[in-house]
Amino acid sequence: MSGNSPYVSKHARFNFLTRSVRDRSRVGQRSSLPLSFAPSNASVTTAPSTASDAGSAGDSSSKSGGDLTTPEGSIKQTETSSNSSSTSGVVSAASSSSIALRCGKGHDLMVSASARESVAIRQEVETLRAEITKARQTILHMQEREKKQKENSRMNERIVRGNPRVENMNLGERRPSALVRRYSNLYAQARVDTLDALDSLPDLKNAEELKSKLLFSVVVLSFRSASASASVLRDEVRRVLQAPPPPPTSDKDHHTYADYCPSHNSYDNNSQALEQAISVFVTANIQKHDLTKNVDEVCQQIYATLYDYPALKSCEGLLQYIKDCVRLAWGLSNQSPPFVIDYETRTFRKEQHVRFHMADPEKDSIKTYLWPALLEGPGGPTVQKGVVIT
Repeated sequence: MSGNSPYVSKHARFNFLTRSVRDRSRVGQRSSLPLSFAPSNASVTTAPSTASDAGSAGDSSSKSGGDLTTPEGSIKQTETSSNSSSTSGVVSAASSSSIALRCGKGHDLMVSASARESVAIRQEVETLRAEITKARQTILHMQEREKKQKENSRMNERIVRGNPRVENMNLGERRPSALVRRYSNLYAQARVDTLDALDSLPDLKNAEELKSKLLFSVVVLSFRSASASASVLRDEVRRVLQAPPPPPTSDKDHHTYADYCPSHNSYDNNSQALEQAISVFVTANIQKHDLTKNVDEVCQQIYATLYDYPALKSCEGLLQYIKDCVRLAWGLSNQSPPFVIDYETRTFRKEQHVRFHMADPEKDSIKTYLWPALLEGPGGPTVQKGVVIT
């Protein structure tokens, strides 16, 4: 039955037309998908009172698809179109001010200009942080370097002041520890080589005890000659500079020293610095000092004592051994404090002596010395044990 039939009531005709218009509007909305809706104050009109008005309304709606009148309200399509166009303009404007970035997974992401500026600022901040971290590390490295330099300078000051427990590493083989090691090698190696050289002499081939005493006497005479030369050298320097000698260390020496030089009380820090400077200079030039006089002195004493063995004068091994002993004794005698040898103790002590393999381990009485003990200063600690026979 048509909506224009005269047998249809006004209410039924109105419902029919309204339903048709609603269906068409829904289809238009699905196809266009507008971005905005009409405002809430849309125009609302009352239902038509005549069938002709309703028909004209239906005809106009079917032709233009324009304004629709319902009891609940109507949405103007023109407003919807204008809102859609304005929204599209905003989206296009936003798209023009954005940039596409590709993430780690390969997807393109739209980033606006403000976001791009924030990323640049963050990168600059990270760069500044890295530079600050590097600068801090450089400062720490320079502080550590300065600290090491201060420690080295303090060590050098201690060396100048004569601290025996601190060595100057720049001296190399002239350091006290190196000289003590050479003293040990002198017994372990040079002494054995010299014994082999003496075995080549027919007169001393079977005189083992004589050869041992000869090499022991060379060490004792070398230290005695070197110590005397060191004392003469220091006395000459004091005499030229008019400096007082150092005070004695024992009561007996104090009495003799006071009788000899009553002005010993004038010994002050400057005099002590002079003594230390002499030790430093002589120690630094151990290999350059002329010791020919000392070598000749030791040789003359050996030859005069063993005049029955003239072949000793032609033994090159013995002469080289004497030179090595004199040079080493000169270096040890000019340390601060000077190293001395001990061969007067007649009772065996573990901290100072070691028994020869032929010695009696049950006895503590020392019969003879094969090698003297080396002490760090008179009455000081033992740095190299002596070899004895008990």
